[in-house]
Amino acid sequence: MYYFEDEVAKTVDQIGMRAILGETIIQFPVASAKTPEDGIKYAEKLINEYKDHPRITMAFAPHGPYTNSTETLQTIAKLSMKYDVPVMMQLAESDREREVIAKRSGGLSPVKYMESIGALNENLVAAHVIDANEEDIAILKKYDVGIAHNMSANIKSAKGVSPALQMFNDGLRIGLGTDGPMSGNTLSTIDEFNQVAKVHKLVNKDRAAMPPKNVIEMATIGAARALHMEDKVGSLEVGKLADVIVIDTKAPNMVPVYNPYSALVYSAYATNVKHTIVDGKVIMENRNVLTVNEDNIRKEALQFADKVRQTVIESGEIVQ
Repeated sequence: MYYFEDEVAKTVDQIGMRAILGETIIQFPVASAKTPEDGIKYAEKLINEYKDHPRITMAFAPHGPYTNSTETLQTIAKLSMKYDVPVMMQLAESDREREVIAKRSGGLSPVKYMESIGALNENLVAAHVIDANEEDIAILKKYDVGIAHNMSANIKSAKGVSPALQMFNDGLRIGLGTDGPMSGNTLSTIDEFNQVAKVHKLVNKDRAAMPPKNVIEMATIGAARALHMEDKVGSLEVGKLADVIVIDTKAPNMVPVYNPYSALVYSAYATNVKHTIVDGKVIMENRNVLTVNEDNIRKEALQFADKVRQTVIESGEIVQ
């Protein structure tokens, strides 16, 4: 979910990754679209352009229910069913969202509001879902909505802890996510493991809550279920796509491995990923990316970062 996803798609394709990409749709003017209608058209163009791509799926990505009109959300829900593509949206994330939606809807929660306008369906992947009670969770399950649990981002933004443990136990389609780089920084699912396991133990005051095996399930087949892709990815099975990572268990932080689930959740770093295979093709071997020049990318990124820093300084804004 961001802007100029056509450029993101080109990079994803060049590297050889698999991705679901959504052009952000929001009610105020942004760089790639002046209106929500323009954003929808932008997304439709990309959906048609990449409809037959083996690794890239385009999606609609309305920012949130409180930053889009009822009409926009209804249109996107209908189009997602027409094209059979995902809708990725932040939902039940903040107090401000609840206040705006309650005022708009006569007191409904964000989840109940989405149901009332007909904008919930199995194509929706809801990010965060922090501000959700048992009734909200039951509604999300009823419509087979996917959930992205972004623990580290929610900690950094101090918005609260999602009832992910209850959603997992209730059988919802829930997987681990990272949110964007502003709050998710490393964009590493492995970095989420430790925090997900420990924070849910803390808030539930239960050392047995969220065991490592459940965390790994949410990171793999659970994430695939959230995206309705469990028939293609998420586990090593005959007939599924060959998307595989190889973890270096000889690294000092990984030794010894008594239990592979516990070792991954409590000890692993993202840098322990030694090899990466996507769709049967090796794209990283011995920590070296084979499909692009990392040094050139790093150099270009740092040059652009300097421009961003200068812009921030000139604007007088503070970035933490």
